[in-house]
Amino acid sequence: MAIDKEETHPANHSFGWVEPTAGEIDSVLESLPNPTISETELMGGGDIPENSHLWQLTEKVTGKPLPPLSQGTIGSCVAHGAANAFHVLAGVEIANGDPEIWTRVSPSYIYGVSRVLIGGNGKRSPYSGDGSQANWAARGMKEFGLVAESTSGPYSENQCRQWGAQGPPPGLVQEGKLHLIRGISQVRNIQEAYHALANGFPILIANNVGFTQKRDAEGFCTPHGRWSHCMAAIGYRGHTSRRPGFLIANSWGPNSATGPTPDMPSGACFYVDEDPFDGYLKSGDCWAISGADGFKRKTLDFSGLNCG
Repeated sequence: MAIDKEETHPANHSFGWVEPTAGEIDSVLESLPNPTISETELMGGGDIPENSHLWQLTEKVTGKPLPPLSQGTIGSCVAHGAANAFHVLAGVEIANGDPEIWTRVSPSYIYGVSRVLIGGNGKRSPYSGDGSQANWAARGMKEFGLVAESTSGPYSENQCRQWGAQGPPPGLVQEGKLHLIRGISQVRNIQEAYHALANGFPILIANNVGFTQKRDAEGFCTPHGRWSHCMAAIGYRGHTSRRPGFLIANSWGPNSATGPTPDMPSGACFYVDEDPFDGYLKSGDCWAISGADGFKRKTLDFSGLNCG
């Protein structure tokens, strides 16, 4: 059966992952205290739960579904994948007692940091066109943090493209350093992915594998074509069931995939079967994030004021 282009790549949306060399990945791993999930405490933690619906913890703390993101026509998928992963991580941490408030963060900031401050060593981006690497975004969140969209202004393609070429404004970088991701570790296979997600750590995933954007009755999309794309893995279900699946959050808007939406926050998501997901992780540019220095809750003192 022929598959229409629209079923694999909706119009007016772009890709943007640039594949790193093996040497680039090796350099990142050498700089990390816990280079891979297998070198953390997670792998020896006993049985993992049957399901890990991390996005539901964001719903719990915000009272709303995880917001679907849309990168538009600019190749900023790496930044949007990172933002999706942070939004889920923040929900996990707040639901487990961290004194923070859930805040939507700026993909433009992540994009500029990844391309200029990390990829360009503080100078201009090494890429004349769009695109970035997932490890650059992960390292950027660890070294330069994140900023709230309420501070940066709402996402726009013009802002994203400008910061992707020149870097974000210095004042925002100082703000971002107050909100760091404390840990990143490479995820190389589904066993590492299961343990990361079971412990509350979403995964920034990047590969050249594409998927149909038509979910089947169980919410799965199947591999098809080539994307050069980055997304976020935000949970799994049915670990020992007939058909286990990993939930992927894309950044092509709320209805980029069609079909049923069981056990997912929006039509921006879809499930992937174990075998293709395991292959997806073989790119070497897939990273679990942990330990966010989030946006702290403030205790406001209105004493002495006429607030009636």
